[in-house]
Amino acid sequence: MGKGKTHRGPLRRQRAKPLNSEWQHVSEVLLAITIRIPPPLRKFTGGAEVAESDATNLTGLFESLERQFPGIKKALCAEDGTPHRFVNIYVNDEDIRFLGGAGYAFEDGDEVLLIPAIAGGV
Repeated sequence: MGKGKTHRGPLRRQRAKPLNSEWQHVSEVLLAITIRIPPPLRKFTGGAEVAESDATNLTGLFESLERQFPGIKKALCAEDGTPHRFVNIYVNDEDIRFLGGAGYAFEDGDEVLLIPAIAGGV
């Protein structure tokens, strides 16, 4: 984990589930992933540098970020959830393209870095 990482372990949610006509509480473990937000995307996050999500894949991550920060999804992906080609996505410092791309399944504790390409020059 990187310096200053605030990961607190897996999120747990209690839910009731019928079992043999009786209701019992079942503990469901949710993933906790950390998303690092670079300065160009912070206009969507109100300046927040870090977000957390329980997404299991890239599509879920984009949806989770959109729920937390309306409007950010358009900057990251197309309507169908395909990442824009100018957005680089790293999971634990590895390019997601080499981890299976959009098919990569996040694991508890993953750290995701979103880096939009910035054009310019002198």
